Amino acid sequence: MKPTIRDVAKEAGVSPSTVSRVLTKSAYVAEDKEKRVLEAIEKLNFRPNVVARSLRLKTTNTVGLLIPDITNPFFPEVAKGVEDVAHEKGYNIMLCNTENDDKKEKNYVELLKGRQVDGLIIAKAGEEFKHLQETIKSGVPISFIDRPVDVSGADQIISDNIQGMKLAVEKLYSLGHTKIGLISGPQDLHIVNERNIGFQKAMSNLELEINSDWLFSEKFSVNGGRNAAMKLLKQDNHPTAIICSSDVLAIGFIDSLIEAGFAVPEYMSVIGFDDISFTKYLRPKLTTIRQAKYEMGAKAFEMLLARINDKEINPKKIILDVEIKERETVTNPRKENFQKASIS
Repeated sequence: MKPTIRDVAKEAGVSPSTVSRVLTKSAYVAEDKEKRVLEAIEKLNFRPNVVARSLRLKTTNTVGLLIPDITNPFFPEVAKGVEDVAHEKGYNIMLCNTENDDKKEKNYVELLKGRQVDGLIIAKAGEEFKHLQETIKSGVPISFIDRPVDVSGADQIISDNIQGMKLAVEKLYSLGHTKIGLISGPQDLHIVNERNIGFQKAMSNLELEINSDWLFSEKFSVNGGRNAAMKLLKQDNHPTAIICSSDVLAIGFIDSLIEAGFAVPEYMSVIGFDDISFTKYLRPKLTTIRQAKYEMGAKAFEMLLARINDKEINPKKIILDVEIKERETVTNPRKENFQKASIS
């Protein structure tokens, strides 16, 4: 016969309500009592009836996390922040990879609603918002992360994309660069629009000309960076520096430049955006704009939990600071007679 909460309470010498508070982490329990309860749970091999508890409390202690690209190292770092805080608060995470597809995102949202999740944390796939606005109106709490959205009734936590681009342009200008290009992401994303605006404003403030031949729009991927490099290298006139709207774009771009015999940063300086974990181990190490990825995920769950507990609170929008991490892919502009590097 399976042990019950009453069996655990008897073994620990506490009341059943104390055992319940330990299991749900819903209220303070003295350290010695909590220890006795946990020891009793382990001794009796007690497993709470999650389904019965969910029906009784009308909660599943489960949250859906939708991210647009699991292969982009940026998002696992955000997801770790979400999961760590969720675990601490007694919640489980259901992870869904939407592959930047609005239709797939919509299907996942309906699936998670059917599973009675307590809330959703979403990095938006595209620019279709109707299904999410309807989800919010139905009473499902949502926190949006990373990608700015145009919806009401939900919390948002994003990075200061405009400031990030400003930092990148100003760093290059301080080194003497005036011929600066940009590789951005898909133009239908708000986050790309913000970074484009940041680039344009920073160039304008420094009275630098923007050459349309040096502006590229690619998918946020290594192959996207390679595609941009191939397009650029077909031109006769090259910039002395390129800013990439993500680190994966920068990785692909640098790889293609070096394969073609152009040294980084000697021929062209490159700055990324994200500071994903392994960029500091690349050769050359990538200079990039650091986003607070883990903090973004952790704070997103805290905001969602607050809304789960009180759906009447006013929506919040948090913009996280960014900073430039200068490493090895930026230097002074090349001289006019600069020669390609020899590749062995």
